[in-house]
Amino acid sequence: MNRSERTKHLTVAAWFFSILSLILTWGPLIIYTAMAYQSATATVADKVTLTSLLSVGVIMSIVCLINKYTLRCRTWLVLIGLWLCLDKVLGCILVIAITQCVDEIIVQPIAKSYRTKLTINKEIDKRA
Repeated sequence: MNRSERTKHLTVAAWFFSILSLILTWGPLIIYTAMAYQSATATVADKVTLTSLLSVGVIMSIVCLINKYTLRCRTWLVLIGLWLCLDKVLGCILVIAITQCVDEIIVQPIAKSYRTKLTINKEIDKRA
């Protein structure tokens, strides 16, 4: 099967926007989680709570990825753990809210559009 230049471009764009979506969703959470673990004000109980919430979030994320659900509720579950460990939680919530809004409103629709166009172009390439 000979792939056209358009199909190659759409493949790269679809992967790029899908990875960008994951980075926008999980990047701030990973950064703030690392900050919470290194926080001097967090007690051992706070860190245990954060670890348990992260474990539940990872398990729920795996189940949702298998079933192709959205990842938003796990994000807020991890935010509860971050709220317990960090004193300055308002900045954390604002950064995560902004990145998730950008992801939800801009990046995911673009990624979905490219994936749809890619599927159509693959079918056109099969016929050619």
